[in-house]
Amino acid sequence: LRACFEAIAPGQTHASVKSYNNPWGVPLTLAWMPADTRFAVFEIGMNHAGEITPLTKMVRPHVAIVTSVLPVHIGNFEDGIEGIAKAKAEIFVGLEDGGTAIIPGDSDHAALLADVAARNGARITRFGENPDNEHRVLIEAVAPDRLRGRYASEPEQFAFDVPMGGRPNAANAVAAFAAVFQCVADRSDCADAMSKSRDAVSQLSLAPQGRGQVFALADDLVLIDESYNANPASVTAAVQTLALYPETKRRLAVLGDMLELGTHARALHESLAEPLRDAGIDLVYCCGPDMKALFEKLPVEVRGAWTPTSADLAPLLLKAVRAGDVIMVKGSLGSKMALLTDALKDRYAKAPG
Repeated sequence: LRACFEAIAPGQTHASVKSYNNPWGVPLTLAWMPADTRFAVFEIGMNHAGEITPLTKMVRPHVAIVTSVLPVHIGNFEDGIEGIAKAKAEIFVGLEDGGTAIIPGDSDHAALLADVAARNGARITRFGENPDNEHRVLIEAVAPDRLRGRYASEPEQFAFDVPMGGRPNAANAVAAFAAVFQCVADRSDCADAMSKSRDAVSQLSLAPQGRGQVFALADDLVLIDESYNANPASVTAAVQTLALYPETKRRLAVLGDMLELGTHARALHESLAEPLRDAGIDLVYCCGPDMKALFEKLPVEVRGAWTPTSADLAPLLLKAVRAGDVIMVKGSLGSKMALLTDALKDRYAKAPG
């Protein structure tokens, strides 16, 4: 979104930095917004019910997007994933009069989101792969570091590239295009704005820190840094991206605990065994008490090692790595998986140039 709007209004686009999406970050992002801002992008997050409502009332968005509803922080919700959907739908409470709600039309919770949006007077538009969505995405090709898709919404239709692996990034791009479509008031300018947005997305130079950054290291190693956060859906997507690398290379998944899953933790960690098997991952290294459940469920031949902490795992991982390996590291921030990505980058740093 930042890239799209900056392409449309250079120097007049303001956006939150990193993940400034909580009761501290959102007010700071508002306070830092220049008076001449034309487009402002705010991230509003939550890990419990009621957190989004006061933040969206501060921001008063003209357009509000829910990108997905997944079992993240589910340990904080007695009514499970439906509670997560309700908490995310709070973002529509702060919409300005006549505002637009952009919702994931393929989600099982699309109807709930739409109901809350409608009760708050929103115009509703949907994005996703289903042909019934107003903003549709067709994924044409996926590579480890890039995907190609096609966006369609009357009267616009165009192919686009995202320089990041992972199917969810195609839907994220289309959600951004949907927002641009809603925010450009003069429809005569729409085609130009959409073209600039497409080009901006294709030229994104780097994934956010710890969210899919790819590093080419010494000894022909590839490191996929997903150390910033983790939930069952994002780990599955990261594993599927890892699987896109050729079978001639060893593919290693290094996984830390997914936090805030409550009583669902054991089952959700164990559930990762299936996508790891389907992806043909060669070795799996795990750390943390919850990941022990996954490790014990894996076939013996793919078990790398399990340790209580990421610090304990670091020397074992460094000893196991071979030239040409592709290594994906992922876990919740509290699992401190960045210790492992840092250790790999330090050990296998390329010489200057």
